[in-house]
Amino acid sequence: EGRLYRTGDWVRYLDGGVLEYVGRADEQVKVRGYRIELGEIEHAINLHPDIDSSLVLVSTSETGQQNILAYCKSLQQTDSAESLAQSVRELLAQTLPVYMIPNMFMMVEQWPLTINGKIDRDELPVPEHLDKNKIVQPSTETEQTLLQIWSEILEVEANSISVLHNFFELGGHSLMSIRLVNKISEAFELEHFNMGLQEFYSHPTIQAAALEIDRKLLQKKNEEAKSLVNELEALEEGEI
Repeated sequence: EGRLYRTGDWVRYLDGGVLEYVGRADEQVKVRGYRIELGEIEHAINLHPDIDSSLVLVSTSETGQQNILAYCKSLQQTDSAESLAQSVRELLAQTLPVYMIPNMFMMVEQWPLTINGKIDRDELPVPEHLDKNKIVQPSTETEQTLLQIWSEILEVEANSISVLHNFFELGGHSLMSIRLVNKISEAFELEHFNMGLQEFYSHPTIQAAALEIDRKLLQKKNEEAKSLVNELEALEEGEI
C-alpha cells in the first residue's frame, strides 16, 4: 500500500529502496548547538522491544540549560521504570549520536489526550527536581573523587550531589559524559579506562560508577602482579 508524502517530511531509505517515514523537518530543534530531529529520537526509542510509543520534547531549566526529555509508554506495566529507562538509554547509545540522547526519561502508563485524540502536552507529568535534603555522602575514596569530578563537570556544588543521583537528571548530557570519562581516566590513572557511553549509562550514579572503577582498579592490580610474577619466573629460569 503506497503512502503520500508531504513537503517537509523526513524519510530514510531501507533495503530494497523502500522509504520509511521518520518525522517532519519543521519538528527540528536546536539544542546545545546541534540541529536535532525529535521524530528521529522517537523512532529510535520505539524500536525498543518493551516500548509502545514515545514523545520527545526539549525543556529549559531555570538556569537556561536545555534538556532533551523523552516520555515513554511501555507495552506492559513495569515495576522498575528506572531499569526500563536505563535499557532504552543503552539502546540509543548504539544507534544515535551522543548529542541526541535524552537527558531524562519519564514513563507513563497512558497518554493524556485532548478531545481531538492527540497527546495533551500540558497534562504530561513534570519531572520532579531531586530532593536536595536526601543527600547520601560518599563512603569511599573513589566516591569522594568522583563527587569532585561531577561537581566540576556539572558546575554544581558538591554538597548538593548525592552518590545516588543520576548524572543525567542533574543536568548532564552525553557530551558532558565524554568529558567525565576522560577526567575519570586521568584521576585514577587508568590509561585504558574503557567505559563507553553504553557502559556509562549502566552506571549513571557515583555509587554505581565507583563500584565499576574499583573493579577495574583491582583487575589492573592483579594483572600487574601477574606480570611481575611472570618476570620473576623468567629470571629464575634464566639463572638455571
